Amino acid sequence: EFSAMHPADVLVGPVTVCHQKWMPEDYTQAVLTDSSYLSVLERFCWVHCACRAGAPLDDRLEAEQFRLVEAAEACSTPPRLSRLASRLGLTHKEQLALAFLALESLGTNGCKQARECPRTFRMRSYAFMSPQEMLDFLSPDRKHCQEGVVEIDEEFADSYADNKFRIPRVPLKALFGCSLSTDDMFVIDNTTLSEVLLEERQTPAAPPASSGGAEKPGVVTEDEVDPVEAALSLAKQVELQVEQEHSEVSEAGIDDIHSDSAPEILGAGLEVAPYKDNLEYLADGLKVIVARIKRASAKADIGQGRTACLRNDGKQPEAVLRETEGQARQARAKWKLRVEATMQGAWAPRLEQLAAQHGLEEFDKMILLTLTGAALSSDVRDALRAWRGTRDLYVMTLLSIHCDDLEDQIQKRRYFYRNGALLKGGIASLLMHGTELTQAQVELDRRMLDHIAGLDTELQELVDAASCVSPTVELGAVVCDEGLKKAVVDAVAHFERMKEVRDSIGFETVVGANGRGLLVLLHGEPGTGKTMLANALANHLGKKLLLVSLGAMAKALKSDEQFQFLFREAALQNALPFFDECEVIFRAREESGGDVVNVALTAFERHDGICILATNRPQDIDIAMQRRVTLALEVPPPTRQQREAIWDKHLPEKYPKGEDVDLQLLSRFDLTGGYIKNAVVHALSMAVA
Repeated sequence: EFSAMHPADVLVGPVTVCHQKWMPEDYTQAVLTDSSYLSVLERFCWVHCACRAGAPLDDRLEAEQFRLVEAAEACSTPPRLSRLASRLGLTHKEQLALAFLALESLGTNGCKQARECPRTFRMRSYAFMSPQEMLDFLSPDRKHCQEGVVEIDEEFADSYADNKFRIPRVPLKALFGCSLSTDDMFVIDNTTLSEVLLEERQTPAAPPASSGGAEKPGVVTEDEVDPVEAALSLAKQVELQVEQEHSEVSEAGIDDIHSDSAPEILGAGLEVAPYKDNLEYLADGLKVIVARIKRASAKADIGQGRTACLRNDGKQPEAVLRETEGQARQARAKWKLRVEATMQGAWAPRLEQLAAQHGLEEFDKMILLTLTGAALSSDVRDALRAWRGTRDLYVMTLLSIHCDDLEDQIQKRRYFYRNGALLKGGIASLLMHGTELTQAQVELDRRMLDHIAGLDTELQELVDAASCVSPTVELGAVVCDEGLKKAVVDAVAHFERMKEVRDSIGFETVVGANGRGLLVLLHGEPGTGKTMLANALANHLGKKLLLVSLGAMAKALKSDEQFQFLFREAALQNALPFFDECEVIFRAREESGGDVVNVALTAFERHDGICILATNRPQDIDIAMQRRVTLALEVPPPTRQQREAIWDKHLPEKYPKGEDVDLQLLSRFDLTGGYIKNAVVHALSMAVA
């Protein structure tokens, strides 16, 4: 305790010790590290505590302190505190006040008598500040307060002297020269302090003062890996990349771009191994979502004027915002790099496949990830509940999570319109609460959740009278008129090319956007090969076949949602939709009523892919539906020559035949292919009985 010493001895003793131990008499030649500079300032703190009554000595003490500050600035590599103060525009007095807060945070409180004084008085005394200078230093509008170097909480103070102000843990570690982890760097991301640390890594380290001296804390040797190198100055790197992409996009005449497409540079040093399965892919993607939800929560706290004392974690919202923005960018960069590596292989995650099939944009994918996380991830649910009190997701909630500002939110509303890819493709649905779009609840059904998570759900469990099969029938096995076969094969095989040409010549400007799909109607007597031809077409296109019996579904049809679900399922399964017995729902309106017909007409009008319809009664189909059919083909009963070929294909070489089997004789009977198959199966059954 210095309090028992005479003030003059107190001043001369410690300051002399400071000179001898920490620096030569010529301050301009001193080599001060982060820790040694603060250690000298700490000795001055004890001097102040002991000399509180020695007013005549203040002038000399003030001169010594400012001489030390100037010496630190004159070093070839000034300490972090000095460089930070310079970049923040702090005066020498304010630098001393910042040093006082740093020292006091680590327990340098002085003697008992000094601790009884208010902190504001002790800080003013140490930094030789006037009341006006102290108020200016602690103004929330100053840069060092806005960036979280100094945190001020005046929510519940009875007087200004009772206000709480401090230096948080991460800036404190940086000021004392400690190494920072990646998570620490996220806390100070996009601040002046992060620029100071980046400057250190870009400037060669100064040689040590002596060979026996300890290594400067925070310096990474060649054999070590700096854990924060990839996280340094994340925001600045992103801003440069975004500005470059904005420039390129502007030259191309494209207006809409989102910052998510930018930060490849953030992936430096990150793991880029491809994903092995959907769950691993989702795990990284949902980390991006959690960080963005926390970012949105911090933005809301700032907008509502909430302070650290009103948050559960006790952190300042501005500090949380910087931290979560850095975490979101880092997680996004890692996820994007691994996705790119994955897409170079033969396997692709389900969500990426879905995006390719439906032409989803990056924002669509983020929405689907958020909806999936809200249903499957406890981390996403916890983050949502901490922010909104519920895991339900509304349009406004999703816009707040994934948009940077109000202008961005207004532009992104279009993704939730009925003609948007998510709703038009039946991938997501809106539950309206009134007429305001932003209040609508956004949902994913069970099937879509299972698909994105990589789970295979049997279609029969979700929809009656529907199944998805992998056809094995070859086109060569289908016996029918070759002209008919060629017509239908050419139509389906070249459909995608036809769409490209139609778009390139502006066909939609003439006829409108509806009716973009290919609707093929196969009609004919039972057993003529309509279903077999549909199987062969699917196999020829390398697709599955989605078989739907409209006769069994007719009573359940109340809206076009069932059709949207089936069309979406066909896209998920890469299947060709085949609707059998279509006359049941397409009968003339005076027979079936208009509601069912209208529902079906609307569904097929909006579908922009290939559909195969089959019926035995084409004369019963409503005239409005006939107009929407792109290609109607009659599959006639086989001729005698074709019947002989059908008998022959149903009796392969390995099939045991009696000597009296005469295919020419059999072909005389006027049977369709379906009846011929039944006869062969029945003969086999009798043979093995």
